[in-house]
Amino acid sequence: MVRTLSFFIFLSFLAACGSGTLTEPSGTITSEQASSFTSSYASQLEGTASIDASGAKTFVQTGAQSNSRRHLLSLAGISTTASAPREDAACSGTVSGDSTDADSDEINLNQTTTFDCSYTTSFGTGNLSGSFAIVDKDDAAVFPLGGGTITVSDLTNQVNFGEAVIGISVNGSFDATAATSTISTTNNFKTTVSAANQEASVTYQMGSTATPTDMDSPLAGGTVTFSGFIQIEGGDQDFTLQVTATDVTYGGCSRDDFKLNTGTVTLVDGSSNTITFTYENCTRTAAYNGNSL
Repeated sequence: MVRTLSFFIFLSFLAACGSGTLTEPSGTITSEQASSFTSSYASQLEGTASIDASGAKTFVQTGAQSNSRRHLLSLAGISTTASAPREDAACSGTVSGDSTDADSDEINLNQTTTFDCSYTTSFGTGNLSGSFAIVDKDDAAVFPLGGGTITVSDLTNQVNFGEAVIGISVNGSFDATAATSTISTTNNFKTTVSAANQEASVTYQMGSTATPTDMDSPLAGGTVTFSGFIQIEGGDQDFTLQVTATDVTYGGCSRDDFKLNTGTVTLVDGSSNTITFTYENCTRTAAYNGNSL
C-alpha cells in the first residue's frame, strides 16, 4: 500500500466521533494520567495534522494503534499484552462501487470495502465486521491535492484471546479538501474497546489546515494549524481536552514522511490543567502544568 493511501486512511482514524459534538474541555487529568496520555496518544494527536502516514490497513481493522489500544484495554479492566490479530486472507473484505483510479494514487473514485468474516491466528479466533468507504473528489489530481472522504460504519474486530473476548470498534468520518495554497481536513472518529461489562473509548474531533511551502511537493515542508478536542472515557479517566496548535512547522526532519519540526501544542482540561508539547528540531518534549513529563 503506497504512502498516499496510507496517509488517507491512517489520518482519518486519528480523529474520532463521540455521541455528539464536543464544544468545551471537561473533567480533570492528573499528572500521572498526563504521562500515560502522552505515551499513548501523542503520536496519534500529531497524526491529526499529518499529510502523510503509514500502517493504514492494520489501523483500520484493529481500530487502534498498539499503545492506545493497550491503554484503552487497561481502562476497561482488561489485562493483556497481546496485540489484536490481523485478518487472514479469508477475511480481507468485499469491495463494491467504482474502483476507478485514474490518477494512480490508490484513492479509488467511489469504493466501499465491507467485512463480515472470521479468522484464526496464533493469538486466537476473531470476527471482523462493518465497512469503510473511500471517495476521491478529483481523480485527476494525486492525493492529497485531489482531496477525498472516508466514512467508517461499525468497523469492529472482535477477538477471543482465551482470557477474554475483546471488541474493538471504529465509527466516524473524515474529509480532506485542497485549495490553491492549503490542504484542510476535518476528522470525527471514535475508537471503543470492550470486554464483558467494561468499556473504554477515545474520541478525536479535530480540524487542521496545512500550508505547504510548495504545493507541488506538499510533504517537503510548511506550516500547519490544528485545533479540536480529545476525549478519554473509561476506568478512572473521564476528561475532554481542548487542543490548540501554535506556530507549528513540519518538514526538514530526518524522516521523509510528515513530522512536526517546531512549535507548540497545548491541551487543556476542564480544570485548566495544561499539557504542553513543544517541538524543536523535530523533537517533542512534554510538560504538565510547566513540569516536565
